[in-house]
Amino acid sequence: MTMRALPPATLAAMVADRMRRIRDGAARQPTPAETASSVQRLLEEGGVECSISTDLVDLKGYVIASDNGAEITVSDRLDPLERLDLFAQLLAHALVGTVDARPRTVLAPLWSVAFGSPPGPRRGTQKQFFAHLEYVDGRRPAGRPHEEQRADALATMLAEAIRGGHVDVTPRYAFPPAAGLEAGHSGALRVRGGLRATVGRLFLEMCHRTSLALFWRSTRYRRLRANRQVTGIAHQVDGMVRACLPGLA
Repeated sequence: MTMRALPPATLAAMVADRMRRIRDGAARQPTPAETASSVQRLLEEGGVECSISTDLVDLKGYVIASDNGAEITVSDRLDPLERLDLFAQLLAHALVGTVDARPRTVLAPLWSVAFGSPPGPRRGTQKQFFAHLEYVDGRRPAGRPHEEQRADALATMLAEAIRGGHVDVTPRYAFPPAAGLEAGHSGALRVRGGLRATVGRLFLEMCHRTSLALFWRSTRYRRLRANRQVTGIAHQVDGMVRACLPGLA
């Protein structure tokens, strides 16, 4: 792991965008093998070292990420569709595992966002090291803690969003604004002066950050947020607030 990789959220949004473009844009749909190779090249361009192992018995693959770089290793027994699913699943787990989405962490920057220069939407929430093992069906250890089971459920939903190219069904701050621009999100707030703009920034930040905290902790909220009609309403409300308050991009 010698090359510094892009953040997991950025990589996940890039892969989701690639999947969406493949699904919607090509006259001839590529084969699963071509798609899997395309996604692997994208990950490698993003700084992830990808390799195939003949030694994995109980594992489909694993991901390791730190400040020094990232690597994904997959079993040689997986077919192309299984490799695609594994890439999405490992990225989703890396995203879940590297973000501290506790309410006090997510909501803490509200004041500075409203009245000063905004930090990135998740500054201070990144963890320094992450590893996840994806087991073959039936080989996963029993008696896992509740937190790990909840992380699995959340990662499964995020992986579906990545595979389907629809990261807009997740809260805005589940993915970084810069990457989200291409993958369905409209980006972060721009800071401009004025009391109305300050109130607007505070309102939108509170909504998006609360949505992220709930998404990370509530199964019911994740199901609600995955509904396309709910997603559409959320984007409409966001757009209306931005349009009505001067100074918001």
